[in-house]
Amino acid sequence: TEERFQTNASRVQHRRELSTLLEPLMLEKTTQEWIQLLRAAGIPCGKIQSVGEVCEDPQVQARDMIVALQHPKAGPIRVTGVPIKLSETPGVVDRPPPLLGEHSAQVLQEWLHMSEGTIEGLRQAGAL
Repeated sequence: TEERFQTNASRVQHRRELSTLLEPLMLEKTTQEWIQLLRAAGIPCGKIQSVGEVCEDPQVQARDMIVALQHPKAGPIRVTGVPIKLSETPGVVDRPPPLLGEHSAQVLQEWLHMSEGTIEGLRQAGAL
């Protein structure tokens, strides 16, 4: 009911004051208790998850949003999967991120049409 907290803009303007009032109250109940109370009052809400919690979420796992790969230098790594799932042309993450410069010669040849001799000259000059 306080004017300084009635709109989002005013809450942002008085954020520090609002946080000072709310933080002790939030500690009186668990996250799950707050979620139940807020939902019962018709307020949409959910827990803010850590990166680790997101990675272990059953829905994230079911949609293959975290993919385990072997990296040539880092060893086993986990990377994000393909977020859009198409039935006829499903994407796949089957390679780790490239090493620094791993595809430089290929890019210079295919996209800039450089000759192998020019690329070798760049390599010997330390540019690649």
